[in-house]
Amino acid sequence: MATNLYAQSTFETVVPREPVISGESFRIQYVVKNATKVEQFKAPTIKNFRIVSGPDIYKGSVVGKNGLEYMTNIIFTLVALEEGRYLVGGATARIDGGLKKSNDAFINVTTKEAKSLSGKNVEIDSFPSDFNVGTDENVMEKIRRNLFLRVSVNKKTSFVGEPVVAEFKLYSRLESRSEIIKNPGFYGFGVHDIIGLGDKVSTTEMIDGKPFDVHTVRKVQLYALQPGNFTIDAMELDNRVAFNMQNLEKNNQEIVENMYGDQLNMGKDDFIETFEMALRTPPVEIKIKPLPTEGVTPNFNGAVGKFNITGKIDKDNLQKNQEGKLVITIRGAGNISQIGAPQVKWPVELENFEPAAQENFDRHQVPLVGTKTFEFPFVGNKPGDYIIPPVEFTFYNINRGRYETIQTLPFSIKITNERFGGAFSEANKNPGNKTSPGTLQNWLLVISGLVLLSLLVFFLFKRKKSIPAVREPAAETHLSIADILKPAKETMERNDPVFYNKLKDATWIYLSDRLGITGSNQNKEILKSTMEEKGADPVLINDILELLKQCELHIYTGAASTNDETFLFSQVETFMYKCDRLLDQA
Repeated sequence: MATNLYAQSTFETVVPREPVISGESFRIQYVVKNATKVEQFKAPTIKNFRIVSGPDIYKGSVVGKNGLEYMTNIIFTLVALEEGRYLVGGATARIDGGLKKSNDAFINVTTKEAKSLSGKNVEIDSFPSDFNVGTDENVMEKIRRNLFLRVSVNKKTSFVGEPVVAEFKLYSRLESRSEIIKNPGFYGFGVHDIIGLGDKVSTTEMIDGKPFDVHTVRKVQLYALQPGNFTIDAMELDNRVAFNMQNLEKNNQEIVENMYGDQLNMGKDDFIETFEMALRTPPVEIKIKPLPTEGVTPNFNGAVGKFNITGKIDKDNLQKNQEGKLVITIRGAGNISQIGAPQVKWPVELENFEPAAQENFDRHQVPLVGTKTFEFPFVGNKPGDYIIPPVEFTFYNINRGRYETIQTLPFSIKITNERFGGAFSEANKNPGNKTSPGTLQNWLLVISGLVLLSLLVFFLFKRKKSIPAVREPAAETHLSIADILKPAKETMERNDPVFYNKLKDATWIYLSDRLGITGSNQNKEILKSTMEEKGADPVLINDILELLKQCELHIYTGAASTNDETFLFSQVETFMYKCDRLLDQA
């Protein structure tokens, strides 16, 4: 207590002393020491850098020259956009009741090529203090205390469509090399990476008065597709740890014989040995609650968050049979990727088609912030003035705990008497010419169409009579394969990076619809046993397990190409049709 009474608090901006590399992540820190209360922290406007994460606030204590010092560390992880010398302003905070500002600092940004040519080879903490093994230390116990993997979630109970943030961190005070041998499965969730496997984000945290290098292996936001109890699978790392064994007496070593491998050439010759240890996070149970039924409207399609809606007609004066587009844009924060197309009340004279969707959001913000745009094509063959009523959109506002409905303005459309492309223009100019080539071709097309339509009706009627009335087609009781795969197909056609997420989601939607595998049962073990009970061929079972594995591989590693997408989509589609045939025979 005496230390806290007399030690003066400090507020410091800490940036890398060496140049950082453009395109690679690094961290800046605002460090408060010897303060009992830190509040109203306000970061400066950070220009010329992209914020990857932060502010992340960590509290701890260290033993300094004057005894125990309390510390608050506020960390931002940034990426430099281009080389140069940039000023990072100080932050402000109210510290122990007084308003203080930390110092400004400069950051030098260079390129990887320029740094390699400079001849400098900077190594920070190449051999940290826990690199040496003392004479009375147990090596494996030392590893367990100074190297561990943790998973954290911001909540364990959530609503459908409300984000759950899961973060996997590796803590180390050792000289180690780690390799991911198993990524966690997020079955039942739509997944969006905030920090991916290739981002290489690291910070420093104080634990029990000791600084740890903390590597954020992965940070994701998850959106449940349906209510139920779900499990976030374990992440597993394989670690190789190097120690200097010079001080360890041979007769005191407690080393399992096959737990270490070849020596690493780190400048300590025969005294450096490596040890292997696997780290694994525990599975995390997440309970997903259904949204309330009170106040829900028929046009609600699963949107959760806070949104607004706008719309426009790309061209409000059209010729007959000329295609127009109604463009509806939904903006806001929430489960944007899961939003379906709103309903449009079309005038009967306008023929409309399935909309195309395009989404654009910031994956680093929780919940997702951005837009989703739907383009509804339509044509009109009857001249006149038409009104499309306001388009309504209903979402569940988590913060207010209620459903809210918003709408656009109405849309006016005029269809002129001219035919798009001028197909009838010559006939109008020459009404006496009844046998003109254009008119004759049009009549032939009409007659051919009527003949084909008559044949189609005849065969459909004949086929319907041959089917027993007691048997209902499977398509009337199940989602169609085309509808299930539609979101994945749309993202594939526009080379959207979320394709593999959509394809994996489509696969589980199909399995839920056909086999009843829902909630926390959506895992590969239950899938395998369920298909075996249905009498599926082992090859078919292996196919779907491998397809899910390939989707996860692309999602977690980012290894993707157009050929991969087309091939994998066709394989999933083929599996679904094979599985349908199996179920029809059962």
